[in-house]
Amino acid sequence: TALQNGYDNIYFIAAQVGTPSRNERMIVDTGSSDLWLTSRSYNAEASATSTSLEYPVVTVYYGKGHVSGSEVGDRLCIASL
Repeated sequence: TALQNGYDNIYFIAAQVGTPSRNERMIVDTGSSDLWLTSRSYNAEASATSTSLEYPVVTVYYGKGHVSGSEVGDRLCIASL
């Protein structure tokens, strides 16, 4: 299935990112509209469909920490959607 329940506290999805597409297993953050990928699994320069967005580096603060990274747009396919 596309969505896997991890003990009722974490949800995983199988998705494809970029062009050519790369398979990724991601955690669904139900409290955020952001999607984070590590630089080990995603390379925007290698994707033909990636685009730079407004800010070259962005930091998002969460309740117990923060995440910083490059802000890019790209193709995301979840299941057959």
